[in-house]
Amino acid sequence: MNNFPEFDNESMGGCESFRFIPCKHTQSEAIPTDSVVTSLPVPKAGKAILDGLAVMRTLSFVENEDTVNAGDFYKTVIKGFVPKLDSAYLALFNEMRRYRHIVICKDNNGVERVCGTIAHGMIFSFNQDTKDAPAGANGFSFQFSEQFTEPSPMLVLS
Repeated sequence: MNNFPEFDNESMGGCESFRFIPCKHTQSEAIPTDSVVTSLPVPKAGKAILDGLAVMRTLSFVENEDTVNAGDFYKTVIKGFVPKLDSAYLALFNEMRRYRHIVICKDNNGVERVCGTIAHGMIFSFNQDTKDAPAGANGFSFQFSEQFTEPSPMLVLS
């Protein structure tokens, strides 16, 4: 154990982007060492890590620690919003909820986290809302969520 490291006062909230891959489309993954992974998950032949999209300032990563009788766990949630209700997103989101996913989330400071593993992926869910006034943006709110026994490791590519 060490002293707290010095830190830079610059730290922007929110997330910039995310990528995801269904666990069943993943060939292999790096094992974390000291809460760091040094490579991306490797897709199976013909599969790829996919790009996600969300309206600016709606994408967030939250990981809260909790303790229960069975021990400590980390509830990880990645949320975002996609404007406008349309059939393409509805079809995609319906497909995504049938899989568990590994999600790579990049915050606005450039720090990336790998959330989920092949054996224990994140659950995708979504809601649709037309809002109740013409000025409100209708669309899909979505999230990836799961509970893990360890915090999500940071991705540091070598």
